[in-house]
Amino acid sequence: MTDRDSIEDEIGRAVSALKLTSSHWERCSEEKAREIVREAKERFVEGNPRSWWLALKGDPDVHSHPDGNGMRALRGHIPPMDMDCWFIPETEEEELPVYDVRIDAIADVLGKCSYFVYYLVGKRLDWLIVENDHNDLVVVRLPLAPNADRT
Repeated sequence: MTDRDSIEDEIGRAVSALKLTSSHWERCSEEKAREIVREAKERFVEGNPRSWWLALKGDPDVHSHPDGNGMRALRGHIPPMDMDCWFIPETEEEELPVYDVRIDAIADVLGKCSYFVYYLVGKRLDWLIVENDHNDLVVVRLPLAPNADRT
């Protein structure tokens, strides 16, 4: 990634290079993204930290991946019946972008990008995974939220 590239540009190039369709990776509208971020923060984050993983609710499990390949271990931390989730890259923007993604596409897209912090949120708001800037996968599981299926 160059100084002029944004994380979103880099993700877009990776998605194009992998020839993924919108059924595998699609950016949500700004309105929907705001709603998803608001609900995820209410559910998983205490206060308003600069990075969500600094103030998570619940009892996070931390899995270190010093080799920088935490993305390859994601599937092992996601409930097996979940096929899709919300992908939220941590950008320098005030409003974070949100992508509706197939879980099986995440590692391939991330493998074509330079490093950035990102959040994966289960569509039933029952789990959150963060890959932080210490090469840790931080996993939070919470009981299902009422009316939580956001497919």
